[in-house]
Amino acid sequence: MKKLAFLLASRWQAAAIALFLLWAHGAVVGYRAAEAPPGKKVIRIGHWQLEPGVRTALDEAARAYEKLHPDVRIVQDAIPEGTYGQWITCQLMGGTAPDILEVGIGLPSHVWIGYFQRYFLTLTPYVSEPNPYNRGTELEGKAWRQTFRDGMTGGYQEEIQEYVRIPLSVHGIRIVYNKDLLEKLTGQREAPGELRPWLEACRRIAAQNGPDGKPYVAIASSSYHFTRWDQIMFSPALFGLKGHADFNRDATLGIDELALGIATGRLDLSSPTFMSYLKLMREVSDQFQPGYTGLTRDEAVFLFSQQKAVFILGYSYDLGGLLEVAKDRFEVGVLQVPFPQKADPQLPGLVPGPNHEAANGAFPFSIVRSSKHPEIALDFLHYLSSQKVNERLNRTIGWIPNTLGAKMDGSLAAYEPQGAGIYGVPNGLSNFGISGDSLIRWRQLLSLYQIRQIDAPDLVQDFSAYLKQEFHKLRPERVANARREVAKRDRESAYLRGMALLRDGSADGDYWVRYRAALVSREILPELNGFVMQGIENGSIDTGRTPYGTVTVPGRGGKPAKEVIWPEVLK
Repeated sequence: MKKLAFLLASRWQAAAIALFLLWAHGAVVGYRAAEAPPGKKVIRIGHWQLEPGVRTALDEAARAYEKLHPDVRIVQDAIPEGTYGQWITCQLMGGTAPDILEVGIGLPSHVWIGYFQRYFLTLTPYVSEPNPYNRGTELEGKAWRQTFRDGMTGGYQEEIQEYVRIPLSVHGIRIVYNKDLLEKLTGQREAPGELRPWLEACRRIAAQNGPDGKPYVAIASSSYHFTRWDQIMFSPALFGLKGHADFNRDATLGIDELALGIATGRLDLSSPTFMSYLKLMREVSDQFQPGYTGLTRDEAVFLFSQQKAVFILGYSYDLGGLLEVAKDRFEVGVLQVPFPQKADPQLPGLVPGPNHEAANGAFPFSIVRSSKHPEIALDFLHYLSSQKVNERLNRTIGWIPNTLGAKMDGSLAAYEPQGAGIYGVPNGLSNFGISGDSLIRWRQLLSLYQIRQIDAPDLVQDFSAYLKQEFHKLRPERVANARREVAKRDRESAYLRGMALLRDGSADGDYWVRYRAALVSREILPELNGFVMQGIENGSIDTGRTPYGTVTVPGRGGKPAKEVIWPEVLK
């Protein structure tokens, strides 16, 4: 009897779930039918931007496009960022996704790569053709990809050697400040652009009390902001260390190279450069409000809006909100991150100058393979990325346009990406993600350093000892992780090989070239790098201690050792 009751209950539950899913499907179909007037071709565009400016700008662009194409209707689906990954997965797998989707958030990168291969159209065949909506401008006749600030690098997916998205905006990051409060506390209306004068102004601010009797805060910050400060101001100080551990001479510092450099003594964390990195971090973070490590971004913005803090770090997409907060209350200024203009005697080994800012495209959209009208979706992306429309779109939002010749709003002028600066800052040196354990250990020590529980020498001594002791355990873990990546890389290579077999009869065909390039960069080179790392570890390969010097390879078959440039190690 109990078994019968259980079976009946299970069937009722299944029936209830089926009825709910049927109702939900009907509700979605009914909602979409209501937004699709008879005789109209509906193009839906999905994104996670809930800011009023974004939806307003897209709506204005959509209505203008509909005037040019009366048989088309453009509809927005704005989804909260926190649920976007789950939503887009359900939509793609269920065949109900919008025609155009903003991509790149809410899912791991390898999942997005798989989705690009399975659910999205490749845009590669179209990027070398002109954008018809640029007619009458200086961009007329130019290849579509050549009309973007970033050359459409923000739309290229290296793993599958395809253009898959169209980036419509560019973002930058700067220091935003309260001009009125700065003048009141320091007598200066414009913030100093060099490091030492700026830090002195911060100290003068923190030395004074507000109307509530509490000290003013120089820089409103949070755990969110600290990571950004590290990326744009602290980590560039480490540039001088890169050459000492770039064993494969590819001008980047990989995690394996970082670990091996420290374990073999080629990278010394007690060097003047690394100690200057920690000192710069301490000097700046001392100007943050107490307890910032446990605060959120919104709490830092609230402190700034109350005029209890003078400076705050903000992206270009934050500026509109900060200006709104300051409206009719105080004037806002924008400052590039201050760096020493020459060698700072208090920060020996630090490389003066800012980080190179690539104009990488953002706000990217892709076309879903299941779209009923892919040609209209492509045409609408042409329209949004045309010079005049892209300028209007981003001006309404308050962002930087990604189309060449499109003028940005005057308030964003200070956010113009700076092409001159240090290229390839070794961010790995500031996160130490050699393994999960090493990353946790580094973050624990860094947290103690941030709250002044330990000093720089203690941090360096503790972490260096840990890495040297644990290196031989960490490296096998990294190798095992790399081996697990092989299957994923094989799938990506197989995709390109399949496309080459289907489309290119000649070995010189476009897809065969892409396949070989991907095979070298994704499968062969990682193995060669592993060979070099192993050789350096066991002493059979000696790179010397000179940055970007030659490699000493032991003789074989009785032949003497010889000095070669790294790629020849394998010959």
